[in-house]
Amino acid sequence: MRTWIRRLLAAPVFEGDDDKTRVANLLNTLLLATLATSLAVGLVAPLPFALPLVAVGVAGLIFLLSTVSLILMRLGVVRGASILFLIGLWIVFGALMVLSDGVNSPFIMVYVTITTVAGLLLGGWAAIAVAELSVLASLLLFYAETTDVLPVPVLRMGPGPTWITLTANLVITVAVLYLATRALSEALRRARRSAAQLDEQRELLEETVARRTRDLEQRAI
Repeated sequence: MRTWIRRLLAAPVFEGDDDKTRVANLLNTLLLATLATSLAVGLVAPLPFALPLVAVGVAGLIFLLSTVSLILMRLGVVRGASILFLIGLWIVFGALMVLSDGVNSPFIMVYVTITTVAGLLLGGWAAIAVAELSVLASLLLFYAETTDVLPVPVLRMGPGPTWITLTANLVITVAVLYLATRALSEALRRARRSAAQLDEQRELLEETVARRTRDLEQRAI
């Protein structure tokens, strides 16, 4: 039973494509963590949140988004699952900022996490694109707030939800960086191991060539 669960939760491995396997491993961890977090928020929302129905709805939407992304990743569409997951989170938390305090909302820190995750999953160009979109969205929120265009906040963030949001964002950012660093360290160890094996094969080949050369010289003599 335990082996079956471990196999179910394990990330897919793509033979011959180490980079795709690395991205799938990181994305799998993020999706499982997001599923667990959204499920926990949906269960405990009536306790700290002022509007529990909104919190449950957002948690359910993120749970659905993570589930679809997880299915796509299992089918081998790792890049598409990453893009869907990042775009969905960006839109959801952008809507939450509009419904809360605009640029003063604690949800704005999620932009930093999404930018970091985009860089690790899709590359530097994705991080730059997400960062530019986040800055533009923040400027639009700031302009809408200063000109009183934003609707009246319907999502009041008390001290408890604010602390939960900031703590979860910090924990996810640190966890993502840790996983990325560990993956890079593992890739470096594999590269060093492969280099050592190549050196051994080269030395063995040189010894073989030298031995055969000596045999040929002796036969010639």
